[in-house]
Amino acid sequence: MVATNARRARTSFQKKVERWNANVVALTSLMGSLIGLLRRVAQVVLIVVAVVAVFSPGLLPLVAAMSALLLQIRRS
Repeated sequence: MVATNARRARTSFQKKVERWNANVVALTSLMGSLIGLLRRVAQVVLIVVAVVAVFSPGLLPLVAAMSALLLQIRRS
């Protein structure tokens, strides 16, 4: 009686699915890092916008719009 190998060779489709899953995991991790970076940048820009508002009252409408947008980014 011939002993058959219980472990089957992976098909090309299975290999593609494994690569796709690995890419999805890497992309998800990258997106998390980018979102964290975006929040930090938004916080720094919000501070700069607040300083500009103090020294340039004429830009107050623009500063208010930027602040609202950046606060939305930080909340998301």
